[in-house]
Formats: sequence, C-alpha cells, structure tokens
Amino acid sequence: MRRVHRSLDSDRISELREQLNSEIPPSDLAIGDVIRHMRLITKKSQSEYAKLCGVAPRALADVESGTGNPRLSTLQALLRPFACDVGVVRLSDEELRKRRSSVQ
Repeated sequence: MRRVHRSLDSDRISELREQLNSEIPPSDLAIGDVIRHMRLITKKSQSEYAKLCGVAPRALADVESGTGNPRLSTLQALLRPFACDVGVVRLSDEELRKRRSSVQ
C-alpha cells in the first residue's frame, strides 16, 4: 500500500497536480451524449439498445437525457458494445464555468 505524504510542500503539490492534469484527456462530452451517439451508430431504438446492453429502457432514457443517477454498472453495460468503459476526463474551462454557474 502506498504511503500518504502529508509533508508535501505547496510547490510539490502544484507539480503533482499539473502532472495529473497533463495525463487526463479533456472532454466536453457528457456521458449521456456519448451513449446516445453510440446507440445511433448501431441504428437501434432506446428499447433495442437497452435490451442489447441488458439494462432497463428507462435507465437508458435517463442516462441519455442527463437525469437520474445511474449505477456505475449501468454505465459500463451501456458502453460495453463499443468496448469502452467509464473513465476520468478533465472538464474544459467552458464546462467548468457552466457547472459552477448552475450550482449558484
């Protein structure tokens, strides 16, 4: 197990943060948009794609519309036909501003 270094100075923390940001790809795409595009590529309706993935049609509709709170396993199932998985992306400055303004 890796040790936690609580004695890191602010310069080292900034360096580590910059390194992490350079390794995480940026994206403006919401997961629902990605899955909707995947479904359209397969030429399937929501109910057909949901059946293919083994999820409820309502769960797929909620993901595509950006509502609800899907489980990680549901997202993984919806991405599986394209050999994709859930990952981490860095939000663009525009997306960050959008999300911050919607919270306030």
